[in-house]
Amino acid sequence: MSSHADAAPSIIRRGDQLTPEQVRLQSDQGFRRAVTAIVCAAAFFDIAGAIILQPAVPMIMSNAPGSVRPASWPEGYRHPHAFPRESFSGVSYAFAVNLVLIVNQLGNMISNMAMGTLSDKYGRKPLMLLGLFCGLASLALYYVAGIAMRSFWAFLSCSFVNGLFGGNKTVIQAYVKDIWGTDFPKVQPILFFCFMLGGAGGGLLGGVATSLVQVDEISGNLFIAGPICASLSFLLFLVILFKMPEAPRFEKQAFMEGPKEALPTYVRRILVVLIIGGAADAFGDQGNTFARNTIFSNRYPAGKEVGINMALLMVKAFGLVIAMFVVLVSSRRLGLAPWCVIGNLCSAAAQFAVIPNTMPFEGFIAIWSTSQVFGFTSTLATNFLLPRFAPPDQMGTWMGLNNSANLFGQCFAPLLMSAMYSSLSPADGSPAAEFQMAESVCLATCGSISMLAFLLFLPLLRLIPKKDPWKSKVLNLDDKKMEEYEAMSAREWVRLDGLERFHVNEKRREQGLPPILQHWTDYEEDMLDGGVEDIAERSHKELRDIRRRLTAMLTNRDMLQESIAKHNAIKADIPKLYDLDSEMKKAGAWLTGYLNDAGYHQWPLYPELFKSMIMTAFPPLGPLGKEKADVTSIPEMEMYMMSFLRTLDQHLHTQRYTQMSGLRTLGATMA
Repeated sequence: MSSHADAAPSIIRRGDQLTPEQVRLQSDQGFRRAVTAIVCAAAFFDIAGAIILQPAVPMIMSNAPGSVRPASWPEGYRHPHAFPRESFSGVSYAFAVNLVLIVNQLGNMISNMAMGTLSDKYGRKPLMLLGLFCGLASLALYYVAGIAMRSFWAFLSCSFVNGLFGGNKTVIQAYVKDIWGTDFPKVQPILFFCFMLGGAGGGLLGGVATSLVQVDEISGNLFIAGPICASLSFLLFLVILFKMPEAPRFEKQAFMEGPKEALPTYVRRILVVLIIGGAADAFGDQGNTFARNTIFSNRYPAGKEVGINMALLMVKAFGLVIAMFVVLVSSRRLGLAPWCVIGNLCSAAAQFAVIPNTMPFEGFIAIWSTSQVFGFTSTLATNFLLPRFAPPDQMGTWMGLNNSANLFGQCFAPLLMSAMYSSLSPADGSPAAEFQMAESVCLATCGSISMLAFLLFLPLLRLIPKKDPWKSKVLNLDDKKMEEYEAMSAREWVRLDGLERFHVNEKRREQGLPPILQHWTDYEEDMLDGGVEDIAERSHKELRDIRRRLTAMLTNRDMLQESIAKHNAIKADIPKLYDLDSEMKKAGAWLTGYLNDAGYHQWPLYPELFKSMIMTAFPPLGPLGKEKADVTSIPEMEMYMMSFLRTLDQHLHTQRYTQMSGLRTLGATMA
């Protein structure tokens, strides 16, 4: 029973003993959050460093064969920092612009596969520091290659080195998983947001730096963002070196593991669809990048201007924020799977829509900007889904496969697009209108791949249940006779959905029948039939439904008034319906049975401590030591319900399981 084993892992140490900081990571949530904030900053700079010069790349390559010079430039003007034409050795503009990204992604593909494995062996922190240091060194070398050496090939080499040590994404995710354990799904959206914000905001920061440092009255310094980002990364390197402890490692012991469970077929199908569809999705997203970097900058010569590229990156960053909000809020009702489908369908539509070469400048920007939002929705949904379905003991394997598949799409897309664009482009000096064939083929290819991703993701709508399976509907009890419910055992009854039990007992109350009761069961019997593992999942759903019902009552005076009589009647009925002495003994036996099994066998030694922990979990809803009188007014009922809701909310936010639980791991998303 894997989730039971996960609840009490043993610590595997790299040294003779845990450091005080490692202990704080497990026992001090404030410290763990502070360390997570540092790691999130590393996540941002890991991605931002790779694309910090992206707004300047079209201008850096403006002397390459096949480039259309900006119409705003004076006759005979060339950017002082653009690589000289002879530096390209015949490489076309389209290839030159995209090779920078391609070689970076190739290096990144290698490092993602290697650094995760190495971090398992040598620790997360050393590999994170290595990646940061080599990354910042390559950023500083960008400036040397561009200003001192004036070499396109040296610049390309720096981009490869930057990617080669850019596998920190995998190491960072593994570190956060180590320190948060089963709570990782709660922080995973925030971490992934930092990665994507680095992808959108890194170029924006680079564009700002380039614009602020002028080299003449027309142009900015195209390479200055490299050393600036390197300086900031070095400060982060020092913070991690001196302030961030190595994560304690966790490993389940054999005697705690229980029987191994095979990966369910439907879960494997979901993971395969997510990985293959994600690769096609990544290809389509790179198609959008190619459309901006190459097609846009050649179709509209003003698109080479750093200011224009910076504005588009600002739109991209804003689109990420909108996409994150839309996905997280709507997923509560729709689930995440629909966004995998919708995002790719909209991306395909946008790529086909911008094919006409005669489209106005403003029209291209409007369509491209809209496509960014939907492109992010599918990427976010895919990356939120995969950790929820990957088995905990295979998390690294499945995440590594996903990262590699995405990087393959990100590498292959610009390589293929550049080859097609270069082979179909007209001779140097041709007007922008003559690039229509090259643009059409590239955009149609990207649109077709996005449509393929749309089709690949369609099965998820059937395979993945909605995140919130509760529905606001009244159960049709005519289809199931009351006798069937009455014949159920206590275990069968308690395992029904809470909403169903509620409607059944409401119907019975209307018919004048007594409610079907729940009873405390034996802990050992619960363990034998798997009931303990399912309690958190079932209760999480039921607590949310109770919250909705109480909220509905609190916002409706008539319902609130009716609830007073029901509340007092239920309170009066409990001693009549139950043998309270027997139930108290059963409840105490269950609780102590769980404490012993969960590793809290010290409860007889520290009674005051455990009393305090129980009181913290269940704070009093009114004064202690006084007889509880009936509720007689709406203000009293409001106060009681609000106090209960505060306790309920505390338990909802400390649940350590995910709802989408083919693997019984539940965790809340960021919102």
